Amino acid sequence: MAKRPLDIVLALIGLSLAWPVLLLIALLIKLDSRGPVLFRQERIGRAGKPFRLLKFRSMVDNAYALGPRLTQKRDPRITRIGQILRWLKLDELPQLINVLKGDMSFIGPRPEDPHFVSLYTEEERAVLSVRPGIVGPSQIKGRDELELYPEGVDTEQYYTEHILPAKLQTDLEYVRRASLWCDLQLLMAGIAATVLGSFKSKYVRLNRRKISFLGLDIALSLSAYLLAFGLVFDWTITSHAIPYLTLVCISIVLFRPLCFMYCGLYQNILKYLGTTEFTAVIKAVTLGSVLISANLFLFGFASHSRAVLATDWMLLVIALFGYRLYLKARAELASHPRIPTVIAGVTNMGEELARELIRNPSLPYMPVAFLDNDPHKWGALIHGVRVKGGIKDLAQVARLTGARMVLIPYPNMSTNGDLRDMIHQCRQQRLDYRAIPALDHLLNGSFRLPEDPAAHTGDLEPAQHKATSDKQEPGGAETRAAFPKGPPVILVTGGAGYVGSWLVRKLLERNYRVRILDSLLYGDRGLRDLADHSHVEVIEGDIRHLWTMARAIKGVSGVIALAAFVGDAACDLDPEETIATNYESVRLLADVCRRQGVRRVVFASSCSVYGANSALVLNEGSWLNPVSLYARTRIQAEEVLLRHAESFEVVILRLATVFGLSPRMRFDLLVNTLTLNAVINRRIQLFGGEQWRPNLHVCDAADAFILGLEAPAEKVQKGIFNVGSNESNYTIAQIAELVKQHVGQVKVEIKADQADQRNYRVGFDKIRYVLGFQPQFTVEDGIKEIAQALAGGLIRDPAADIYHNYRCLTKRRPSQAVGMLRPMLAGTAAT
Repeated sequence: MAKRPLDIVLALIGLSLAWPVLLLIALLIKLDSRGPVLFRQERIGRAGKPFRLLKFRSMVDNAYALGPRLTQKRDPRITRIGQILRWLKLDELPQLINVLKGDMSFIGPRPEDPHFVSLYTEEERAVLSVRPGIVGPSQIKGRDELELYPEGVDTEQYYTEHILPAKLQTDLEYVRRASLWCDLQLLMAGIAATVLGSFKSKYVRLNRRKISFLGLDIALSLSAYLLAFGLVFDWTITSHAIPYLTLVCISIVLFRPLCFMYCGLYQNILKYLGTTEFTAVIKAVTLGSVLISANLFLFGFASHSRAVLATDWMLLVIALFGYRLYLKARAELASHPRIPTVIAGVTNMGEELARELIRNPSLPYMPVAFLDNDPHKWGALIHGVRVKGGIKDLAQVARLTGARMVLIPYPNMSTNGDLRDMIHQCRQQRLDYRAIPALDHLLNGSFRLPEDPAAHTGDLEPAQHKATSDKQEPGGAETRAAFPKGPPVILVTGGAGYVGSWLVRKLLERNYRVRILDSLLYGDRGLRDLADHSHVEVIEGDIRHLWTMARAIKGVSGVIALAAFVGDAACDLDPEETIATNYESVRLLADVCRRQGVRRVVFASSCSVYGANSALVLNEGSWLNPVSLYARTRIQAEEVLLRHAESFEVVILRLATVFGLSPRMRFDLLVNTLTLNAVINRRIQLFGGEQWRPNLHVCDAADAFILGLEAPAEKVQKGIFNVGSNESNYTIAQIAELVKQHVGQVKVEIKADQADQRNYRVGFDKIRYVLGFQPQFTVEDGIKEIAQALAGGLIRDPAADIYHNYRCLTKRRPSQAVGMLRPMLAGTAAT
């Protein structure tokens, strides 16, 4: 009888002390996701009487209708704030109300779902003879029940067969020896397990870098506030200031770390720091400042200086983002030393070159000096880079600065003599040089770039009526065909690829003329049967080349941009080259489209931008959480195009994981890979298997691009569309089971090591209802057609490197990338 009064007293004390925390958590839950603050679920209490268990909602609204009744490992239904609440066990706090109502006690077996109670034996039903508790004996022994589940198992079945029987035995032992003293011991043990269990050595070891950042951020938060206080009050601290200084410092330690984690400051890759991270820092600091101000108000310090709080906000934003930028720059400089570079000519283009090189540390050149023959400019600073003399001073400037490269804005050199003198000086001093053409001149065809300006000085004059050759272009771009005037011309970059080879055929069926720009890095197998088609023009070239893009864009009405390094492994081979191809080239594309008057650009993005996301079904407005370089570059490229949406129509298609047969076949995509392994090896090996993936047949992907090209502007302008179907969201393990069903006699092995952290389930309602898009092929259709093609011998040597991007790239690397500053006219005196 003494237990019930003690429960009431402890519950009242807990609620009176915790109410500010309860209000804060409620506010955060409402800000984080739609739905009620409290989660209510029927559980079975004492004597088998059902009651409504209260918890803070840690999942998306209506989660139990959208998945299994038990929480799974890395459950995508858990919200961002829910992850923190579960980690700290704060989601259980509302059960203090259940204790007051008499439904629960502080100590006792955890209340169970009616479904599982119905499975109890007569002996096991003895656990219902006592009130269920907030803290249970089985909970203390196994604080993190999810860690007990092997990867890839049916959660409910494993719980019923293995975990529940062990829990019931522990709970029955408690019932047999229950006493007030025993409950007090369990209460202390429960508090210790909750506090200490939040900081496991394994977690600390695996996340020590993130924890170090968190510690540094807390220290900076305290320092920023104290510095702001000192600046505002002239470094004077009175006795009246001590109480609220103490309160603010405590509030900083309590609130700032939670805000930093909530806004994802430790989920980003430092190497790819950008505007998204800056926005996250501003959100985190602002949210923390609001909470600290509210706490001051609650404790009676409403008169606290607003100037201190505003100064603290500004200093902390600068400090948090500033040191991250510093670490990023230091890492880039250490891994990729930049080449000291002289820029010839103080012109608009020279200034743009210097600004771009200084702004973008991933580019290989670092400007150290300008040269210009105008004495009035000598000594001037351009973005911090000094004009150190004229062209004749190149030798001395190179010795003083250590320059090894000269960039020549061409044809902006003041005279042909200047250009000849500069190239002659470069060769004398054994310096590399790059002549950079102006984009406007390339687009309007007002000049040609000769192979050797020193040998062909006559070619430096502007070409008035002379046409350039369509058979060979400087920079290596090769044109296979050209077509006469006729139907609209569509440029497809990456048109020889997996999706592109299908897309080109579908465009031809609709009577478009198709210009294909492709480096043919993976061969031309996807285009061989189209070589003589009158409506096809193939330009073999690189989307990073200014000259190539200027040539390819002429006369086109629309662009479908597919070209990119695709796949995490392939992108990680050379991050600099990936950034140049997947991001910098899109900036170039946007610029040439704007200048040439292209009507619409349809851009191939990816659903991988959602990364490891905690929401259940993600739509186009969901939080982006990329976990790979490939996904990161897709987001950056999207942002570039959307910034140019006033100049041309922009349509962004985020494709699901593509599968199916294609003229340029790939076997490094999920469905294709699993089917290949099943047919050839009769064995599928998975790592993890619970990760969700949306899926899309390659033919349906091609149809989506045509839809994006032809849809009315009012429906698609600046539109972002997920491309796929709601029915094609599967876990990797589910896809493996589908493959097993259709291929037969296949062994599926699931290993616990989950190296791939991507986990996202995507909604496709927008493209369905706005554009009427509905895929025609299912995952099972793709499995069947691939299995039949392999069994029928239609694909020779499917293990060949050409079918796997990563393996192909490791053996056939393209030339060194220089992003937007890729040289069109280059020479060296060192050869």
